[in-house]
Amino acid sequence: MNDLAARNDCDAPTLAAGRRTGSAVGPLHPAVACAVVIATVVGLWPSPLPRTPWLAGTVVSVCAVLTVTCTMVWTAYRRRPPFAARWWPTVTAGSVLVFGAAANMWWQNGIRAELGYDRVGIEWIVALVVPTTVVVAAIVWLPRQTAVAVAGIAAVVVGLLTPTTGQASASGSSATLQEQITNDRDARALVERWVDEGGLDDDAVLVAVPTGSGWVDTGAVDAIADRIGRMHTISPRYASVASWRAFVTARDAAGRASVTLLSALTTTLETVPAHRRPRIVLYGQSLGAIGAEAARVWADEHRPGMVWATVLSGVPADTIATHAHGSSRTVVANATDPVTVWSPAVSWRAADRPADTVTVGRQTRHLPWLPLVTFVQTSADLLGSLDGPVGVGHRYRGTDQVPPVPRRAPADLTSCDVDASAANAPAECVSVTTPPVGTAGSAIRRGPYR
Repeated sequence: MNDLAARNDCDAPTLAAGRRTGSAVGPLHPAVACAVVIATVVGLWPSPLPRTPWLAGTVVSVCAVLTVTCTMVWTAYRRRPPFAARWWPTVTAGSVLVFGAAANMWWQNGIRAELGYDRVGIEWIVALVVPTTVVVAAIVWLPRQTAVAVAGIAAVVVGLLTPTTGQASASGSSATLQEQITNDRDARALVERWVDEGGLDDDAVLVAVPTGSGWVDTGAVDAIADRIGRMHTISPRYASVASWRAFVTARDAAGRASVTLLSALTTTLETVPAHRRPRIVLYGQSLGAIGAEAARVWADEHRPGMVWATVLSGVPADTIATHAHGSSRTVVANATDPVTVWSPAVSWRAADRPADTVTVGRQTRHLPWLPLVTFVQTSADLLGSLDGPVGVGHRYRGTDQVPPVPRRAPADLTSCDVDASAANAPAECVSVTTPPVGTAGSAIRRGPYR
């Protein structure tokens, strides 16, 4: 009678050996132990960015939840022969987890030393091993209670990640004119503001496409202004939500707003003599870079020669053409920026940045691409991409985002644009302006980039 009960219990769809022996806890099913090992390898695979212990622990714990749950479902609904309840698979899985956490700590300390971060110690291993062990034990031995708890946590997380709509924060630069652009009328009104501010007398006009929240990197604006000379910045706002949400729900809005504004701007500049026109520079970072590139492509087709240079920083992967045609384009990417390499395609192929990408920022060690594993780690890096100093992750140094001086001037530029000597400048290139209070009169010439 006892032998029959034991055989029936072995056929039941359970993965905890303790259920078969009558105890509450027992060794893991070999398939579950293998799932823990896979989760350890995927979740603790080294990444090029430093992480906080809670983020590292969350990544490996989530990997464990997914692999163990899928393994339990798969094993429960297939015919399988009985197996002996042994502890060695459980001990092996636990040993791999501890060893993997220690190796991950060594890797993190190497990256932190390169970037000047504080080292981590035993607390790192605890933060990785304890949560993973708890979630695996809960799923295996308390599956129903765990399912309810996971559902509740997921609902809370979704609620916290849903941003509220409202007015977004604009650029902190006082020289930046920013308005919501929804139609041609809005664009013309912003251009008229720029004209009233004296924009036509500047050396250049910077069209800075903001992120989804309306933010413009003032460090980049200041660096570009220092390189070009006198200029105003106009910025087409196209959304009032967090950038990640705008990227998911309204990615094309940045391009539409940028093209609409550039159309109104070029229409106004066409009424100005060529030698007096401020040069147009397009700039965008992150989601704004997608809008700036859309405007550049439109201008090359409809207003050729009007755009002088374009700078795209931190462009999301697979969102722009890998090879540029037409006007000058510079793509800037930090070496450790996950935004520039993350896409679903990274699951099955290595990331491919645009051919004209200029890699900047601080380098860190990294491992070769692996299918799915690199995708998981790059996805995790997105969560901490803004936590480091400038030059690391998705934070850019202003001076790294300046358009380069072209080796030779475009054919459509006049002698006013290419002659670096004020003494040799033609008379029509010089415009007398009202000097500031307390200064002598001076002539302002639109010279080349300094």
